[in-house]
Amino acid sequence: VTEGNDFSYNFGDLFIDPDGNADGTETFSTLTYSAEVWDGTAWVAAPSWLIIDSENTTISGIPIGNVPFLDIKLVATDTGEATNETTFKLDLQDPTPNNSVGAYTANDPGVVTVGGTPTEGQTLTVTSVTDPDGNPSGGITYQWQVSSDGGTTWTDISNATNVNYTLTNNEAGKQVRAKVFYTDGGNVAETQESDALLIANVDDTGNISLSGTWASGDVVLATINDSDGLVGIEPTYTWYRGNPGSWTLISGATGSSYTLTNDDGNKYIRVVASYTDNQGTENTPETVSSTTVQLGAVAPVAVNDAASVTEGGGLNNATAGGAISGNLFTNDTDLNPGDTKTLVEVRVGGLEGAGSGVVSGIDDGNGNIIYTITGSYGTLTINEATGAYIYTLDETNSDVEALNVGDSLIESFNYTIKDSTNRNDIAVLNITINGANDNLVVTTDVNSADLIEA
Repeated sequence: VTEGNDFSYNFGDLFIDPDGNADGTETFSTLTYSAEVWDGTAWVAAPSWLIIDSENTTISGIPIGNVPFLDIKLVATDTGEATNETTFKLDLQDPTPNNSVGAYTANDPGVVTVGGTPTEGQTLTVTSVTDPDGNPSGGITYQWQVSSDGGTTWTDISNATNVNYTLTNNEAGKQVRAKVFYTDGGNVAETQESDALLIANVDDTGNISLSGTWASGDVVLATINDSDGLVGIEPTYTWYRGNPGSWTLISGATGSSYTLTNDDGNKYIRVVASYTDNQGTENTPETVSSTTVQLGAVAPVAVNDAASVTEGGGLNNATAGGAISGNLFTNDTDLNPGDTKTLVEVRVGGLEGAGSGVVSGIDDGNGNIIYTITGSYGTLTINEATGAYIYTLDETNSDVEALNVGDSLIESFNYTIKDSTNRNDIAVLNITINGANDNLVVTTDVNSADLIEA
């Protein structure tokens, strides 16, 4: 094999046709030959440049680039269409000490050139694809890639398959290259990459927003958005109350959320964040609430109530007792001036929020909604709108009847009130039941007389 020239290999009389002559004797001359090559997975038709000369029993041709050897299957066919075959490897590489590639044409890699400004928002372009083996005349495919680890690994950029690519914030601070697929003039399929370009960041200013309900007692949340990235970043926050041009620092408010208080009433809320984004840019976005905080929009304060009642005394409870009245709302407060208080529920027992209860009242026919609940020793009725109540002691209750002067029982109810903003609170009504002196009753029969307390 002479380097740079075509090759020719004479395979000689590999096959014989034992009855190929007219007289039935053997011959070589009546055979025809064809060839297939192994492509790594199957036998396929020989390439067009590989020439089989049946008359001269030769294989010849000028191989294209990047073909160091051929696995060939040579098939002989006689005049009767009978076939036989053999396989061999045709090594096109010259095994001399000079390491000449002989008829093997070594591939020369192409060069991909990219132009443009490597800055976020700018457009890069594959300006040329050149190849010493012959530039591609068409059929070039592009894929832009990005690397986040200095070029060790590369990831295809989604939908970036054109000759141009406009850089986004996702590539800022990373490396970008163009990967090109084509077939050169030597018919070699190549994949080449351009030099990697480090993409400069253009700062995308972060912004901060506030969300929540602007009423005392509610929580407002500050949320930062920054397309330059906040992964692993812990911003610091500073909160202020006041009016534009006159702000007062809120002591202790340093997190991303803040619970409004009455001190914020009729004032705006301002928050300033400070951080360095993932592109290394310092940011101090700030924002001001769009409305002032509602003054005193807080839950009502239900205060515990206490009352006392004395059981009926005298003969057969002839001395009146057993009923008292009062108002649950009198000592309950609400910082909202003029805000309303409404009964929501009343329950038996002194544990706030616990116990069997009544959650709705009944119209008394006069437009008043009355809640009625029976406790251990009596019955409590409450006006839903005014808080006025009446407690009627059950004088027939055995525990009540057993009370003497100085004895007492405690009847407890807990109740829930709400204001016009549907905020609520719970308090307890404790009623002390005092004993009274019951007159003695004389009972007689034929044998005895007993004195019994009435």
